[in-house]
Amino acid sequence: MKKTALMNLSYGLYTIGTLKYGRKVGCIVNTVFQVTSEPATICVSMNKNNFTHDCIKENGKFSVSILSEETNPAVISSFGFSSSKDKEKYEGFKYEYVSKMPVVMENMCGYLICEVISFVDAGTHSLILAKVVESDVTSDYKPMTYEYYHRVVKGKAPKNAPTYVKEDNSEEKSAPAAKKYYCDVCGYEYDGDITKEPDDYVCPLCKMDKSHFKPVIEEEPAEDLKYYCDVCGYEYVGDITKESDDYVCPLCGMDKSHFHKVEDKKEEKVEEPAEDLKYYCDVCGYEYVGDITKESDDYVCPLCGMDKSHFHKVEDKKEEKVEEPAEDLKYYCDVCGYEYVGDITKESDDYVCPLCGMDKSHFHKVEDKKEEKVEEPVEDLKYYCDVCGYEYVGDITKEPDDYVCPLCAVDKSHFHKVEDKKEEKVEETASEEVYYCDVCGYEYVGDITKEPDDYVCPLCAVDKSHFIKK
Repeated sequence: MKKTALMNLSYGLYTIGTLKYGRKVGCIVNTVFQVTSEPATICVSMNKNNFTHDCIKENGKFSVSILSEETNPAVISSFGFSSSKDKEKYEGFKYEYVSKMPVVMENMCGYLICEVISFVDAGTHSLILAKVVESDVTSDYKPMTYEYYHRVVKGKAPKNAPTYVKEDNSEEKSAPAAKKYYCDVCGYEYDGDITKEPDDYVCPLCKMDKSHFKPVIEEEPAEDLKYYCDVCGYEYVGDITKESDDYVCPLCGMDKSHFHKVEDKKEEKVEEPAEDLKYYCDVCGYEYVGDITKESDDYVCPLCGMDKSHFHKVEDKKEEKVEEPAEDLKYYCDVCGYEYVGDITKESDDYVCPLCGMDKSHFHKVEDKKEEKVEEPVEDLKYYCDVCGYEYVGDITKEPDDYVCPLCAVDKSHFHKVEDKKEEKVEETASEEVYYCDVCGYEYVGDITKEPDDYVCPLCAVDKSHFIKK
């Protein structure tokens, strides 16, 4: 799987505004999307380190302004590369109050006024689910995409953006006039020789002077340090040890402990270890390289969250011929189809299926049919639930009276036999009576008048009087 495919996801640019004790605060985000149309609901992804994040939590209301390609780049600089904690971001820009919320109006496409429904924890970020209570279109400008911001405006992602990747700008070597310079505050890239600009030249994004522009050095470093994430495979170029302790992988959100150095093996022949230890998770298939027994007891699978007990050793079979066991024991769950490898009878009584949560009673043995020819039974008994369609394989009459359908929980009376029609030709009845419930639409096939007086609809529980013949 190529995780770099995530880089092709589309984003926009938006200012988020709210109030803290009557003071205007705000920030830039690149992820706002519609969840439903009725009621109009959106979701915003925001870094927890943003000052605006906690202000929205306290206020419960915020605005969204949709940036256009005509929006002043200084808006991005002010709202994206500084904090409302110590700066008045709205100063110098056109804004209005709508429903008591500050809304940036600087050549925007439109705005939304939102009320918070909930916050969902997403690691470094929160997903803010919100109801749109007011909105308007303020221009016919084209919305600014994240691709346009990088390609035309030549800006880079603020460090709190979900797409941010820190660049290695260490060791500035003296070199001939560079073809490109970058701003060390906002990342704006200048094409050409900036030394020829007048002394009062400022960055078009963050308004910093020329002293903040550094040459982009094209030379390859003597040694390329690279680290890879052992969860998603993301490759970090540079010395990751110099990152702060709260650094996380920009793709999967894992911390620095999951990054390992990519050793330079250009001319060296590395001997293979005598034995490569590998363990796999029996729920999601994640492969752990190394000795998992040395992990702490609270270690969990980084993909599905299961504990160490679900990891099994992948045996080294390079040159050994492993004899097949006389019988491979396998059991399957009759609800979700999960396959258990081994003897499930040795599991504790409180064992449940890791996928659907059903207990051991729902697991049945998968018979080994490698070289044996199993005779077909004279009749395969099958029953179906007339409410949800669940199919029971076997003789349901042998189940206890309190047996219920594992999907919709109705009792045995709702199960009917699926007749075996392999070689028999069943004549169609000239006319089949069908009744429908005028409350929920449930269809009853047959003569409902033969049901007892206390019969009720299995879906909405109204009595027989609500059934009308089709």
